[in-house]
Amino acid sequence: MKLNIFISSLTISMFFLSGLLIAGDKIEASAVPASDQIVVGKIIEIPVTIDVSNFPEKLGSFTATLVWDMEALQYEGHSGGTTLGFESPVVNDMHVKEGKLVFAHAYPYGGEGRVNILNVKLKVIGEEGESSSLKLSFSAMAAAYTFKDLLPYVEVTEGSLELSDKDALPTEYGIENHPNPFNPSTEIKYQLPQLDEVRIVIYNVLGQEVRTLVDGKQEAGRYTVRWNGDNEQGYKVPSGMYFLRMKAGNFIANRKLLLLK
Repeated sequence: MKLNIFISSLTISMFFLSGLLIAGDKIEASAVPASDQIVVGKIIEIPVTIDVSNFPEKLGSFTATLVWDMEALQYEGHSGGTTLGFESPVVNDMHVKEGKLVFAHAYPYGGEGRVNILNVKLKVIGEEGESSSLKLSFSAMAAAYTFKDLLPYVEVTEGSLELSDKDALPTEYGIENHPNPFNPSTEIKYQLPQLDEVRIVIYNVLGQEVRTLVDGKQEAGRYTVRWNGDNEQGYKVPSGMYFLRMKAGNFIANRKLLLLK
């Protein structure tokens, strides 16, 4: 039983012979559901991100469109990005009944690393085994400071998901990450057996908060979040030991992370 989410892919090889940009520089964008498991009748969250970790410019502005299959997915709302400076995008939701959301934002100081620009909530209303589409596209994207057109460097990734029965939902809490040690990023997978308030935070060896990865209520399911070794301001942190802490209800887990550069 699968509900496949297909996202349009645009890959353009560039050979920029002067300035900071060189062959192979690219920007990765995605709109893949946060949960690895989706169930008919449940609400899934779609974090829309633009990853400029491997790009020499900061993200300054964008105009994007998200389109979904109305027979399988139903719009339930949205919230701004979690990256500093991108918390309040301008969103045109006039066409959500047609399965379309247009949004834009500009931040003069720019965003670094993996920039979360919007979070969309969709309810799964299709039948088990159906195929559906979720497409992300950009009509404009520019760098901060230089205002360089970034569209030629954008690569929108593809993804797919399996639709599971309610009985296949997790029965206990859990969290793990891979790789560890890591450079430049590590993928964190966690699971919830029920609806709960979840907070996942990265701390340094002094016990200071470095980056909040998750902070809010989430449905039962399996989730994935990535840490790119950056702080709340989007700046890269130095190599060394860090601590990953997850709290959900009465469940608390701590993990050591080793960032090598």
